[in-house]
Amino acid sequence: MSIERVALWFAAAVGVTRAATGLWFAAAPRRPSSTWVGRDDPSTRTLVRGIGGRDLAIGAGALAAVARGSSVVPWIAASVAADLTDAAAGAASLSGEHRTKTLAYAGGFAALGAGALAATIAAGA
Repeated sequence: MSIERVALWFAAAVGVTRAATGLWFAAAPRRPSSTWVGRDDPSTRTLVRGIGGRDLAIGAGALAAVARGSSVVPWIAASVAADLTDAAAGAASLSGEHRTKTLAYAGGFAALGAGALAATIAAGA
């Protein structure tokens, strides 16, 4: 399998995962609010819905770029930036298990996204 194909597969996987998470957060924010932030109230659900909209837009943009055959680099870079921002915000404002979960999830996804970004750049995708 060529590096170009692997890069497009990674980009599509990032797009699908990001879009699905975005849909979930936007449509049903209660679970992510309580699990991620530690409380489920209207202001937290509003924040989670906004993050869902961001993730849906990034995921849809990545998938559209893959489908068009255009560069996915800006979309994957946006995905990594979003995850790094989530990790930094969680580290700064959460405590205990919620901080740990945020750093693990957001940091882990940032690392996976960085790998996909490196592959897409190397492949010229």
